[in-house]
Amino acid sequence: MDVERYLDRIAGRVRDWRGSMGMTLQQVAARSGVAASTIQKVESQQMVPTIAVLFKIARGLGHSPVDLLDDSFGMGDVIHRPDPKGELDSGNPVHLTGEMLDAQFSTWRVVHAPGQGLVAPGLGPRGEVLILCQRGQLEATVGEQVYMLLPGESLHCKTRKGFGWRAVGHEPAEFTVIGSETTDIDRLLDGLGEGASSRQGSLQEPERGLRAGVPASPGSVTRGGPFQTP
Repeated sequence: MDVERYLDRIAGRVRDWRGSMGMTLQQVAARSGVAASTIQKVESQQMVPTIAVLFKIARGLGHSPVDLLDDSFGMGDVIHRPDPKGELDSGNPVHLTGEMLDAQFSTWRVVHAPGQGLVAPGLGPRGEVLILCQRGQLEATVGEQVYMLLPGESLHCKTRKGFGWRAVGHEPAEFTVIGSETTDIDRLLDGLGEGASSRQGSLQEPERGLRAGVPASPGSVTRGGPFQTP
């Protein structure tokens, strides 16, 4: 396949993905970190994009860069992972869902030291997140409401008001996070992994204000019982 046909395929797929998601150029720009004018030029084949630009655009649209060129998208229908205990012991979040075409959710296993946490702003009107505590104690926040989670307890909420969590007590907290806004959730947890060595440090994600290692600000605390919308 010659270069022109590759560029035509890339342009068509970017247009199709953006159209299927109902997103404007500006919205894709905000998610990918690529200027709207550059995305428009890629879609209309007015430029030859760099690998870095293609990577950012693809991830911003919830795809792997491989999807732009591979007829089969290079994605399997099944992803099997071994026990991630070794990775968890390193203190980094472990991405369980991996790369899959059109994945509808993203799943991570996380271990936090006491006091370590994360605060995120709203991730979109349709976003949802499920947090399942497996060990230790976790303080989860939704907007101004605070919920205490013990092993076996979970919290499922919309993300439009912002959410967060913090390990409390005297032992590390181990928990699973499942999010529907796959690109934003992955960026959030990837950033947390990069800042894991400092444990209490803060990592600022420039476009969406995601902060890692920051204790959640408590409002009123709820223990036990079903989740209640604040």
